[in-house]
Amino acid sequence: MLKHMKNRDVLSGLLFILVGAFVAIKAYNDYPVGTLARMGPGYFPLILGVALALVGVVVIALALNVQGLDLKPNFGARTFVAVLLSALVFGLLVERVGLMPSALALTLIAAAAEKRFVLSRSLFLGFSLGLLTWLIFVFGLEMNLSAFAWNF
Repeated sequence: MLKHMKNRDVLSGLLFILVGAFVAIKAYNDYPVGTLARMGPGYFPLILGVALALVGVVVIALALNVQGLDLKPNFGARTFVAVLLSALVFGLLVERVGLMPSALALTLIAAAAEKRFVLSRSLFLGFSLGLLTWLIFVFGLEMNLSAFAWNF
């Protein structure tokens, strides 16, 4: 049965399940969850963790129909460093320069992992991501984040 799974999808699914379960358990144990009518600070992370774990289950289930199993990871150091660095830069910049420039920096650095880097596409994606996250977190969730802030 394992010989019909695709390695990358199985490993991704397992990672989704592990991260989702960790987030859900941490949110449930460390924060009051509340109810649907009165959500506590742990409600949203709990739901996101469960949803991520379910996505992992679906990814693994879909991988069962694919031929071949190769347990060797198929990514290089460039991809690993770019994705890790993009998350680190975002975390360091978000309070100093604001949400939109941080999202743009995250996108440009992560896009550098691609062999065929296209600046115009990455800029469009970065601006779109910044605008969407700003709308969700500032307007939707009323978090105290500024779109642009120059606090060095």
